[in-house]
Amino acid sequence: MSDLETVYLNKDNVIALILKDNDTAIDTSVVTRATLRLGHALIASTNGATDAILWGGATYATGEIHVDLGGSTLIEAGVYTAPLTIYSAGSTNGTVWGNIKIRVMVDPETT
Repeated sequence: MSDLETVYLNKDNVIALILKDNDTAIDTSVVTRATLRLGHALIASTNGATDAILWGGATYATGEIHVDLGGSTLIEAGVYTAPLTIYSAGSTNGTVWGNIKIRVMVDPETT
């Protein structure tokens, strides 16, 4: 997770990631919670189907998650190094999967 990802506030830009352990995509069906810290804002998802961090979609590849920050009112424009933490029954304290480098931009259609 080293590339700089760009999202725009109020837009549908999604960051798609494949979570791997020892080069093998993980089974996201065991995920119970996911969090992403952007500065002072903590984006938390406990429902992999409708929250800002999504997993387990019918068309998702094994290990695939989506981070949808465009609708968040918790974050501001800026560049963040955002740690992604994944929780499951086997990892109730969470496992930090690494940092996502994210550039959050203002909506280009607003003045």
